Amino acid sequence: GRSVAKSKHISDKTACIIDQEIRALIEKNYLRARKLILENIDILHAMKDALMQYETIQAYQIDDLMNRKPVRPPSDWTEAKTKTENSTERLENHNQSNIINKNSFSDGGKFIHMKKAIHHARFMIQSGAKIIDVGGESSRPGAKRVSESEESDRVIPVVEQILKKFRVFVSVNTSHLSIMQECIKLGVHIINDIRSFAECNSLDDIINSNVMICLMHMQDGIRGKFGINPITAEFFIQLGIATGNVLCKNCTSCIVVIGNDTRESGPILKSALAAGLSCSGISSLLIGTIPTPAISYLTKFFRAEAGISISASHNPFYDNGVKFFSKSGKKLPKTIEKDIEQELSKLSYKKNNLLCQKKYQQTNAIHQYLKFCESTVPRDLNLTGLNIVVDCAHGATYQIAPTLLRKLGAKVTAISCQPNGININHECGTTNIFPLRHRVLEEKADLGIAYDGDGDRLIMIDHLGNVVDGDQILYILVRDKIKNKKFHGGVVGTLMSNMGLEIALKRLGVPFLRSHIGDRYILKTLEENGWTIGAENSGHIILLEHSSTGDAIIAGLQILSIIVHNNTTLKNLCSGIQLLPQILINVQLNKQSNPLKSNAVKRVSAVAKKTLAGNGRILLRKSGTEPLVRIMVEGTEATKVIKLAYHIATIVKSER
Repeated sequence: GRSVAKSKHISDKTACIIDQEIRALIEKNYLRARKLILENIDILHAMKDALMQYETIQAYQIDDLMNRKPVRPPSDWTEAKTKTENSTERLENHNQSNIINKNSFSDGGKFIHMKKAIHHARFMIQSGAKIIDVGGESSRPGAKRVSESEESDRVIPVVEQILKKFRVFVSVNTSHLSIMQECIKLGVHIINDIRSFAECNSLDDIINSNVMICLMHMQDGIRGKFGINPITAEFFIQLGIATGNVLCKNCTSCIVVIGNDTRESGPILKSALAAGLSCSGISSLLIGTIPTPAISYLTKFFRAEAGISISASHNPFYDNGVKFFSKSGKKLPKTIEKDIEQELSKLSYKKNNLLCQKKYQQTNAIHQYLKFCESTVPRDLNLTGLNIVVDCAHGATYQIAPTLLRKLGAKVTAISCQPNGININHECGTTNIFPLRHRVLEEKADLGIAYDGDGDRLIMIDHLGNVVDGDQILYILVRDKIKNKKFHGGVVGTLMSNMGLEIALKRLGVPFLRSHIGDRYILKTLEENGWTIGAENSGHIILLEHSSTGDAIIAGLQILSIIVHNNTTLKNLCSGIQLLPQILINVQLNKQSNPLKSNAVKRVSAVAKKTLAGNGRILLRKSGTEPLVRIMVEGTEATKVIKLAYHIATIVKSER
């Protein structure tokens, strides 16, 4: 064939053609990859579930998945050793080691010999533990199933010996009624797994025992899989009775507002909760499907004693839960939570005594909440000309958000607004912004708004497809208030807020504080300082001038109002903040020492902070739920951030 001489340089026209060809190839393969993913999405989800259960998937398990057969369990289990002081323990799975901190001890069913468990309990008491928490089974991924008899053989002797040898509170973590009963006879002080309380007659057995119960996760509500205790109708009846008994102490004629999101289990749990409240003489106002923040507002509007939202936020449809609000619309005070826990521990009833008069009524309060949302923006706000895509996650905002935006004049394309009870948060909303981003670009929209299932957080997309998270939304709100001379005080973020936010606020002269992660802690810090605005980067935006909790619809309206008032774009509003490169590394601990106290780790941290020279942030902390040290490094230079993070991680590993 003909030989062709290659030039060292190409013309602009040729470069343009090459660029177009490459872009076409990328687009073609992107669409093909997306099609393959969508066609096999159920297999991918099954693979994810298998990974969660077994941690690793073997070849024959992948074959099971691809052939759409039940996944066979692993044929073997790894064994590993971990040192406790000077002794060595054999663990069934080295990736799922026991959870230990200075305040408690839980063996998770991993210690095989009595002597080892008692030795470890002694070591923890000497280290300052006040409560010894004994469990005979593990719910963590990768753990073997333990039968009731196996758990009994493990737990009962350990509990008996600890009570005999040590002066310490003993807590038992069990979901089995028989084990709970036996431990009560032995003299334990706490039962800390409320799943066992939902079994028939369990509360009757505990009433005269003087044993405390721990209502797990009550501080931020209760959440779990529907049909598995405590997310059952039976337990929600008990919870309603206990809650009603506590509320009746403060008022003679109480009303409780109850709403739910779009999960299929919502109406069942709502009815059970209302029935329990009714047995305590409490009247319930059943709102229907409505965002969680709306419950906060409607509790105040109807002058109710409390508000209850039945939702699991951004979790999958098969989960559900409950969140409590006080009559002021804020999260329920810890004192009331403790009162409810104590009431549950002494509650005794027979099923045939649950014949109560119906003391609840249905009402549609959506229009009241819509009026409230409108009142948070100027009366003359007109969104005509704005093309907005909203992703409601098939959740509680599916009616309210599109209706409100259209009423204000916007052209609205609504996606993920067809709830069927099982599609909430499924590949949509704040947990998956890809569909929203794709639709914004496809529609050539001005922006997109994604909500989570219960409507208390949002993520936005600008017209170019860029993600705008909670940190950026917070910055936009603060800068606009400063511009209009309506800002006073400071701002609250969390430990996870990007340092880019802190730098941007510093340029504006705005004080910035970090709270623990969670909107409860943001609210507490705001109240302590007399401030009104805070947020998490995940999209919880708290604006106390409008609401006492995070409200995604209200936060989104404020941003839209700023866009219209300034005749600008969402992208332009983000121009004043640049999020810094951030990396997070988890280092597994293999013994009970604290490497963060070592001089080597302290030195490397100090050197790293000096290297960043005030243009970055380092956060080292032990996980509260796993045997991990979490290392987070932020800075202005991505390469430097990565190098520092891995260098610190290396030192932490050597000192663990």
